[in-house]
Amino acid sequence: MAEQEGARVVIMLTECTDSEVHRSRIEGRTRSIPNWYELNWAHVQRSQITWQPPDRVDLTLDAIEPLETNLRRVESLLLDVGDTPVI
Repeated sequence: MAEQEGARVVIMLTECTDSEVHRSRIEGRTRSIPNWYELNWAHVQRSQITWQPPDRVDLTLDAIEPLETNLRRVESLLLDVGDTPVI
Protein backbone atom coordinates (compact mmCIF):
# COMPACT_ATOMS: atom_id res chain seq x y z
CA MET A 1 0.00 0.00 0.00
CA ALA A 2 2.81 2.45 0.85
CA GLU A 3 4.41 1.91 -2.53
CA GLN A 4 1.09 2.55 -4.28
CA GLU A 5 0.79 5.85 -2.41
CA GLY A 6 4.40 6.85 -3.02
CA ALA A 7 5.28 6.62 0.66
CA ARG A 8 8.20 4.93 2.35
CA VAL A 9 7.66 2.52 5.22
CA VAL A 10 10.07 3.14 8.08
CA ILE A 11 10.53 0.24 10.47
CA MET A 12 11.78 1.00 13.96
CA LEU A 13 12.61 -1.80 16.34
CA THR A 14 12.55 -1.16 20.07
CA GLU A 15 14.29 -3.39 22.55
CA CYS A 16 15.65 -3.39 26.06
CA THR A 17 19.09 -4.97 26.06
CA ASP A 18 19.43 -5.07 29.83
CA SER A 19 17.31 -8.01 30.99
CA GLU A 20 17.18 -6.85 34.61
CA VAL A 21 15.92 -3.41 33.59
CA HIS A 22 13.46 -5.04 31.19
CA ARG A 23 12.17 -7.33 33.92
CA SER A 24 11.80 -4.50 36.44
CA ARG A 25 9.83 -2.44 33.93
CA ILE A 26 7.49 -5.32 33.16
CA GLU A 27 6.96 -6.22 36.80
CA GLY A 28 6.60 -2.62 37.89
CA ARG A 29 3.78 -1.54 35.61
CA THR A 30 0.11 -2.08 35.06
CA ARG A 31 -1.13 -1.49 31.53
CA SER A 32 -4.83 -1.44 32.46
CA ILE A 33 -5.93 -2.12 28.89
CA PRO A 34 -9.61 -3.12 29.02
CA ASN A 35 -10.20 -6.81 28.26
CA TRP A 36 -6.46 -7.55 27.96
CA TYR A 37 -4.36 -9.61 30.32
CA GLU A 38 -1.46 -8.01 32.15
CA LEU A 39 2.00 -9.02 31.02
CA ASN A 40 4.34 -10.69 33.43
CA TRP A 41 7.98 -11.66 33.07
CA ALA A 42 7.10 -15.27 32.19
CA HIS A 43 5.06 -14.03 29.19
CA VAL A 44 8.00 -11.95 28.00
CA GLN A 45 10.45 -14.83 28.37
CA ARG A 46 8.20 -17.18 26.38
CA SER A 47 7.83 -14.57 23.62
CA GLN A 48 11.57 -13.99 23.43
CA ILE A 49 12.18 -17.65 22.62
CA THR A 50 10.26 -17.56 19.34
CA TRP A 51 10.34 -13.88 18.33
CA GLN A 52 12.28 -13.01 15.21
CA PRO A 53 13.02 -9.39 14.29
CA PRO A 54 11.83 -8.10 10.91
CA ASP A 55 14.18 -8.63 7.96
CA ARG A 56 14.57 -4.93 7.29
CA VAL A 57 14.88 -2.52 10.18
CA ASP A 58 15.72 1.14 9.57
CA LEU A 59 16.47 1.98 13.18
CA THR A 60 16.87 0.03 16.41
CA LEU A 61 16.19 1.88 19.64
CA ASP A 62 17.32 0.59 23.02
CA ALA A 63 15.04 1.40 25.94
CA ILE A 64 17.99 1.72 28.30
CA GLU A 65 19.18 4.77 26.38
CA PRO A 66 17.90 8.16 27.55
CA LEU A 67 14.63 9.20 25.92
CA GLU A 68 16.28 12.30 24.46
CA THR A 69 18.91 10.15 22.74
CA ASN A 70 16.27 7.90 21.17
CA LEU A 71 14.19 10.91 20.10
CA ARG A 72 17.20 12.47 18.38
CA ARG A 73 17.89 9.20 16.56
CA VAL A 74 14.26 8.99 15.35
CA GLU A 75 14.32 12.63 14.27
CA SER A 76 17.57 12.09 12.38
CA LEU A 77 16.18 9.07 10.55
CA LEU A 78 13.01 10.90 9.57
CA LEU A 79 14.99 13.91 8.35
CA ASP A 80 17.13 11.57 6.24
CA VAL A 81 14.00 10.20 4.61
CA GLY A 82 13.50 13.67 3.19
CA ASP A 83 10.36 14.66 1.33
CA THR A 84 9.12 11.10 0.87
CA PRO A 85 5.94 10.60 2.94
CA VAL A 86 6.51 8.08 5.72
CA ILE A 87 3.98 5.65 7.11
